[in-house]
Amino acid sequence: MRFMSLWIHECRQTVKSLIFYFYVAFVAIFFLTNMGSVNIRKEPVPGQESYGTKHSDDPLKVMSCTLGSLEEAYYHDHFQTSPVGFTKHVQLSDEEKAEINQILEDMTGMDETQRQNNYEKQVQENTIQLDNGAYTQVGVIELESAPGVGYEQFVENMERVDAILGGGSSYAEKRLSSNASVDMTYEDALEQYQNLVEKDRFTGGYARLFCDYMGIVLGIAPIFMAVTRGLRDRRSRMQDVVYIRSVSSATLILSRYLAMVFMMVLPVILLSFLPLTQCLLYTNGAGISADVLAFLKYSLWILVPEILVVSAVGMMLTELTQTALAIAVQVFWWFLSLFSGVSDIYGGNYGWNLIPRNNSVLNYQKYVEDLNQLVTNRIFYTFLAFAFVILTVLIYERKRKGGLDIRGKIHANRKIQSKI
Repeated sequence: MRFMSLWIHECRQTVKSLIFYFYVAFVAIFFLTNMGSVNIRKEPVPGQESYGTKHSDDPLKVMSCTLGSLEEAYYHDHFQTSPVGFTKHVQLSDEEKAEINQILEDMTGMDETQRQNNYEKQVQENTIQLDNGAYTQVGVIELESAPGVGYEQFVENMERVDAILGGGSSYAEKRLSSNASVDMTYEDALEQYQNLVEKDRFTGGYARLFCDYMGIVLGIAPIFMAVTRGLRDRRSRMQDVVYIRSVSSATLILSRYLAMVFMMVLPVILLSFLPLTQCLLYTNGAGISADVLAFLKYSLWILVPEILVVSAVGMMLTELTQTALAIAVQVFWWFLSLFSGVSDIYGGNYGWNLIPRNNSVLNYQKYVEDLNQLVTNRIFYTFLAFAFVILTVLIYERKRKGGLDIRGKIHANRKIQSKI
């Protein structure tokens, strides 16, 4: 009962806090300006001019497009990587360029002169003049691999190229398929749509898209709530009173934490009703059986662990330092997490990223393939969050006894407690 009354008290305090309304406004504005209303996917029809593109899973196509890309970079001495999302130009030494030249020669069976002639010929064939008189290149440069070169050997050499460039390039094994895009056929587009309607029950794809957008903002917004709550007692000169409360440290910290998380999750759930309503209006008219609870389910197991861990980091660092240091730490973590996932923005290869990306309604197959990876990721961050909460309790308990106060101990705590 004591825990529940404290939890309710903390929820009421949150509602009275100005920072909570800034949080709600920040999250809502981000959602409305970036996602807003959903773009309902319609069933493809035969004879459309285009059905979009997809990454090819044909090893020969991946090899030829990747080798063409590498030759183009070598030809212009313009190598790029994106280790944290931003494009970075890499200047190679003569020895490193010679090694890449040797890799290209081994993979294609052509020396540098032969490859350059091949490249220049393709550029000339693929260059067209626009109506305004400007010239542009269409299509991609492809370079066939030499007879006898297997895919495993190719991958090994491309990993070496990625290492030479410092990592984060399109030559890393997990990014190779992104080099080879092919036009989708009607059958490809129809299969994607059928997966959305039948296996994903339509709303599943849109729920993951919602989590993709909300995951970005929730990787940073909760830190301000956590830090503000942690500093509130010091600002209001109530720190001495709080430290001598009769309730246990665990009860006090956990009630604060869970109340804060609950209040931050609530507006996210409410926002999800906007795209859910739009999806249901369409499916009811089209006779499609939709999963009404999809947005709630995906939000709870994909977004809540993110809120949990960001809030826990904020609580722990604020309790330890009594400063806003946690904001700087979280901004750095958010930045790395957000931009390290750029290459996998459409889902899959979730790894240990704080912000898993699912920026496609039609990514069901890729989502299923890497589902175990995503589940492990979310479980890990949930446990990590509560590890930080336990650490916060230990820090708080130590401070109640007069220790660990980095900005100055609370004097005579023990004497005050002995009189109560």
